[in-house]
Amino acid sequence: VLGSWDWSVLHKLEDQTFFLSSTRDVETKLKANIIRLSSDPKLIMFNISPDVKNVTELSKMNLTMSDLPLHSFQRDAVFLGEHMYSEVRSAHKLDKLANRLEHEKNLSNTLLYSMLPQNVADLLRRGETYEPMNHEDVTLFFSDVVGFTEMAAELAPWEVIDMLNILYTVMDFLNERFGLYKVETIGDAYMCCSGLPEPDKFNAENVANFAIAVNECVKLVKSPLTGESIRLRMGIHSGHLMSGVVGTLTPHYCLFGDTVNTTSRHESTGEPDRIQASSITYGKIAHFSEQSDHFQWTPRGLVTMKGKGQMFTYWLDGASELNPRTGPEALKKLVKEVDEEISSKKWKKRNYFLKRAGSMSSGLFQDE
Repeated sequence: VLGSWDWSVLHKLEDQTFFLSSTRDVETKLKANIIRLSSDPKLIMFNISPDVKNVTELSKMNLTMSDLPLHSFQRDAVFLGEHMYSEVRSAHKLDKLANRLEHEKNLSNTLLYSMLPQNVADLLRRGETYEPMNHEDVTLFFSDVVGFTEMAAELAPWEVIDMLNILYTVMDFLNERFGLYKVETIGDAYMCCSGLPEPDKFNAENVANFAIAVNECVKLVKSPLTGESIRLRMGIHSGHLMSGVVGTLTPHYCLFGDTVNTTSRHESTGEPDRIQASSITYGKIAHFSEQSDHFQWTPRGLVTMKGKGQMFTYWLDGASELNPRTGPEALKKLVKEVDEEISSKKWKKRNYFLKRAGSMSSGLFQDE
């Protein structure tokens, strides 16, 4: 019975919903509304039920579905909320899975495209065959580390690997900078080119700039054996060659032709810290290039090469001040960038071998 309560005020609260919180240890959220039972006498009912949207929230309050009003729409609302909550969770899981799959796909693409040209990789992925191609105008670059055999014999494995990692970080950075394609590395030998997979009329100039930059930036790489900068022999040559994918278990993008052999000979007959160029590459740049005044050359003369006889070669001494890519000022900035790139890497030594060797030695000593 309302007694002296103001009915006009309570009448305005009939369509309102009240939210209550319990004072128990377990937090319980309730909602309530006023239902008028009679005007004379003045009677109302205060209807209270848990404020939940799904079964999970209901369980957190130590309640069950039987605690909800039997003839209330709230049971249906909880079931609907549980269904929606389940859909949201499923959508969230699918979204996380999709993001993870996309991340894994990007990683696999990065690895695949580092082994094969993108157009070749996409063909193989679709189950198609890459047809061997002729490339009429390509310039190749070969290099190897002077004294690497002695280093490999004297140094621990992790020291050799760390040195090569730093060296190839430098060369890969410059490779991307000058738009070359990295063909492969075999031990201490590095092979790259310009003019394939896509033709480039400035292929000789690109490789020449790359070689000049490598010759300067490699001074940042120290030999673990002597503590001094490592030294490279480098050779460049231009010509035509073929490309194709060889192998089915581990497909490999290979280059074939006399140009490959001739470039290798220019590298092997070169001298430390110098870039030996063929007369063909020299002629392309010095006589037929718009950038002929960007480079400095010194004739070396006739050089006897295995399987080739005598060939007239040139030393690529460096770039002139007119060269905006590897001129004196540009080269200083490039060396600084490469140094920062090396510093950003974390080179971890492989101490496993040391620990294993130490434990084996101590074990042998104890056995004695």
